[in-house]
Amino acid sequence: LETAESVVFKSDAAGVRTYRVYMAQSLTPQTDYVIDTRSGWIKKVVYYYPPNSEEAAYDMYKMEIRYTQITTDRIDPSTYSFKGYLKKQQGNWVLHPDFAAYRFLQ
Repeated sequence: LETAESVVFKSDAAGVRTYRVYMAQSLTPQTDYVIDTRSGWIKKVVYYYPPNSEEAAYDMYKMEIRYTQITTDRIDPSTYSFKGYLKKQQGNWVLHPDFAAYRFLQ
């Protein structure tokens, strides 16, 4: 939000509050955030794309992401493991042998 030109309160209805964020220099110059006022969780984010121009063309005018099953359960640490990709060798990280054709930049 630090790069936003403005944040506008749009509506307050039935336990949700909607804010619209404007950022002209962004790929998505307008974004809506719908927040559940009871839990404080974001329920929905809507990204609006600019109209097509000579510089850029988009397949859609908006993308909507709905968060329907939010949980505060702890995530299993193996969910975000690099084990299959990297390994430590003599104190340095190196690519797993399955990825020998790739370059690893540190």
